[in-house]
Amino acid sequence: MSEKKEELVNRFLRTFTHYFTLKDMVRIFISLGVRARPQEVREFLESSPYVFALEKDMFITRAGAFTGRLFSIKPTSKEIDRKIVIIGDRCVPFLNREIAPCGISFFCNGKRLQLKTAEFDSQTVLRFHSLFGEEYAPQYIAADPANGGIDFASIEMEMPQKLRVTGFDISPLLEQSGFEKGDRLVCCVTDWDRCCVNVMVQHEESPFADDGASDDRIKWYADLEKFLLESFDRHGPLDSMESQLEAVFFEHTDELCVLNCGSITEYIERHAKNVAVEYFGVETRLWRKGEDVPAVGPWNKGDFSDSQKFQSHRNSFWSTPDFIFDQYILDMFFRREKDCSLIIPRMYPSDKYLNEGYREELLLLLESRSAILAEEYNWFADRTAGELRQKALELYTRVSELVFKIDSFVTGLEKFPQQELVILSQLYSHVTHLLQVIADNPDIENDVEDYLLSVDGMSWNFEEVRGVLEEAVERSLHDGFKVIKGVK
Repeated sequence: MSEKKEELVNRFLRTFTHYFTLKDMVRIFISLGVRARPQEVREFLESSPYVFALEKDMFITRAGAFTGRLFSIKPTSKEIDRKIVIIGDRCVPFLNREIAPCGISFFCNGKRLQLKTAEFDSQTVLRFHSLFGEEYAPQYIAADPANGGIDFASIEMEMPQKLRVTGFDISPLLEQSGFEKGDRLVCCVTDWDRCCVNVMVQHEESPFADDGASDDRIKWYADLEKFLLESFDRHGPLDSMESQLEAVFFEHTDELCVLNCGSITEYIERHAKNVAVEYFGVETRLWRKGEDVPAVGPWNKGDFSDSQKFQSHRNSFWSTPDFIFDQYILDMFFRREKDCSLIIPRMYPSDKYLNEGYREELLLLLESRSAILAEEYNWFADRTAGELRQKALELYTRVSELVFKIDSFVTGLEKFPQQELVILSQLYSHVTHLLQVIADNPDIENDVEDYLLSVDGMSWNFEEVRGVLEEAVERSLHDGFKVIKGVK
């Protein structure tokens, strides 16, 4: 599918708000001149970030799932004093996550509430970005135009005491709707793709209730906790807290997207009894309070090694993205070499992972791609990015080799050190993404220093888990050998 046609398909998926079938989508592909078998269309939909797959080849877009749905925001006293509501993660998981918080539009009585900025202590700002994950919150804050003058890399990950942040102006609500401390805003998604939200003031009827929560809202918090715990059992930890919440609110919109709903922030901070934000490798997830988040469970037991992040396919280069091969070739050019056979030991340091047939196929692929890339390669223009690429590829090789070793020779991953296994999986995903960024960004020179620091951090994390996992592999192989030896 061409890039233009894929964009047309994705635009449909970002804006269509009704149920549709696999046959409907096949017809759309045909109308665009895209030849695809139903199974290929199904796989496209199931991997799309814009779609929920239902039963019997039925689907609904996230736009369809959340348009018209209600959620609420409880502004703090500090926000009301400054006549602003920090946007941050307040709309998670109801809107298009490709749009930054400062790109969300809020309306009241048909009029747009203007964006404004204000200064808050850094802990308050972090609090309202926490649903993006502790590991990503600083990136969202740094991307806020209100903080355009701050170089977060130069302050060595230590937040300033005060930060400016973008929010929406609530002056009209204070002046026209009698909004005051203790009240909340009930929000309705009117355009998922463009991130448009309508707000109305909900006055607190019982200011003396515990934490300002009515009986209906206390039940709402209890229901949310029950649904989250069920989600953990059924889905395990999803790829982010936002995804976990998205699944829960989609599956239980009738119970959760109601007029007297609470907010997710209030639930986590005041009402959660058995759920908390827990570490998941180098990231964070919502999980059972006080428990380690496992890498393997009933939701993926038996197919963990087939997951997208943990995939080697026994040396089949068909599973390796083209941009990875291209980056190894560009690294060869950066080293001022011309022999593609030199790339193979950099990709596969251990010969035992290669058979001769695969080696020959791989070499033919590298040589054909090399001939194409050589025509436009400029060593002088590549000097800055070349160093980053080389370090990233060296880490990618080491990480993927250990992934392959576990994938190929180990059974019973539920007995492996779970947090170390999670970190390895995340490192594989992160370094692959970095190589994708290098491939797609011709102007990466401006960010090279930050990315080099990131590679150093990932290398440190890898060394922290490598020894533990290699020992576990050896132990697994030894135990397997004993079992085979004992068979009569």
